[in-house]
Amino acid sequence: MDASSPASDANQQGGSANVPAVAARVIESASATTSPDNANSGNAAYIITGVCLAIMVAISMLFANAFGSALELIAGEVEDDIYDDYGIGLPSTPYDSYGQDPYGSQGIQGSLPVSVVLNMSLAPYTETIDANLPATDYSGTPADVRDFVRTIVKDDGTYASQVADELNAAARDESAQAEHLQNALAACDAAVSDFSARTVPEFDVRDADTVNQSATTALADVTSRWQAVKQEIQLLADASGSGSEVSASDLTDADSSVSGATYDAAASLDDLLYASAGN
Repeated sequence: MDASSPASDANQQGGSANVPAVAARVIESASATTSPDNANSGNAAYIITGVCLAIMVAISMLFANAFGSALELIAGEVEDDIYDDYGIGLPSTPYDSYGQDPYGSQGIQGSLPVSVVLNMSLAPYTETIDANLPATDYSGTPADVRDFVRTIVKDDGTYASQVADELNAAARDESAQAEHLQNALAACDAAVSDFSARTVPEFDVRDADTVNQSATTALADVTSRWQAVKQEIQLLADASGSGSEVSASDLTDADSSVSGATYDAAASLDDLLYASAGN
């Protein structure tokens, strides 16, 4: 009889059949996995991720454009409000009646109708002493000098608003153009008379002579500014009254004179503030 009995064979076979298979341990981490299924996952995850990123970028650009447009709209409304409140600004449709930009690539040429000139960015519309004065809070200056400068700047702005109102009205209503230009000239005359008649007060400062001289110069420069504004408007009034056009060369010179005179007046007031500081 064979030494290997059926019982022992059965035990040997049973022993190998009853040992369970050990599954491979899967390790998962934030950046990788050892799962064998990962090799069969394909490119779907990458495609989905790419599509999601593209959608997010598109949405971001859409919101950025919308936000930019909203800011432009708000800025335009604020600018319109400033023009409405202070009367300084331009008619909203420049050059429409003339059909082209009168400046052109070589600057203003020939002569221009008054209606076109009134729609251009002229210095009497846009230039004020306040806009050209470097100092803003006048800190460090004596109170009486500060009040003197503030009054001049405020009154200059008031006259500038009156002139701009009349020029805007002349631009919008050609039938009453001559009348509004005369009103603008009257405002210029009032400004010249006002500033030329003012006297320099007795400032309570140590170096009174220097400060007083600076104040006298400032008043003279402010008066000159309004004489220059009047001269430019007089060009328009003369052309409007005679039904003629405005010489482009004369207009350019007059507009430059207003800008220069406004800068000089602002610089003189700034010199006054500087001269009085520390006194």
